[in-house]
Amino acid sequence: MYENHPDEALQQLERAKPYDFGTDANLITIYHRSEALLKIGRYQEAVAEFQRLLNARLVNPNSPYLALAQLGVARAASRSGDRRKAQSALDTFRTDWHQADAALPVVRIALGEGLGQ
Repeated sequence: MYENHPDEALQQLERAKPYDFGTDANLITIYHRSEALLKIGRYQEAVAEFQRLLNARLVNPNSPYLALAQLGVARAASRSGDRRKAQSALDTFRTDWHQADAALPVVRIALGEGLGQ
């Protein structure tokens, strides 16, 4: 619905912030808020929001958004100019997913991803 309208998505997701850590939310609101911040170029805020998601591991340790958040940190940090943080996050993602099926799109993209994107 808001895929091509990250500003609008961000406004709607702000209203959901009090429910971010609810078990029914599965951390999805934090992830989508992070992605919206990344799309509109608010890179440091995106890094912070992705990190907020990673810090919530105990809320739902099996959430698929945790792994994607690590990749999000790498992308946002790279775009903000923090190469060290970007490389560290990308290395962590690759280490965590080293045994994953390389045919999975997220793995294929991350394994080939450079930090200049």
